[in-house]
Amino acid sequence: MYNTLDFSKQIHGRWQYNMVMFNRTLYRIEGQNASWQPVFVNDVSMAAINCLKMDSTVGQTFDLGGPHTYTIDEIYEQFFNTAMIKPYIVPIKME
Repeated sequence: MYNTLDFSKQIHGRWQYNMVMFNRTLYRIEGQNASWQPVFVNDVSMAAINCLKMDSTVGQTFDLGGPHTYTIDEIYEQFFNTAMIKPYIVPIKME
C-alpha cells in the first residue's frame, strides 16, 4: 500500500538515506520471482467504507491490488532512479 503524502519528506528520501548509511549495498536473491501489486491507500479506504455500507459483503473476503504488477527488480530500479544512487548489488544464491 502506498500514499503520495508523507509527513516526513518523501519515502524515497528516507530510503536513500538508509542506502547511504549501509554503503549502498543491496542483497539480491537470485531466482526470486515474486511480484508486487501496490495499491493506493485511498482505494483501500474506499473499499473498507463500501464493505461497511453494503449488507451483501458480510462474511466475505476481498483481495485488493493495484492496476499494475511489478517485479522486485522493477520496484528497486524505480527507487534507485528516484534517489539518484547506484547501488552495490550483492547476489545471494538460493539453494
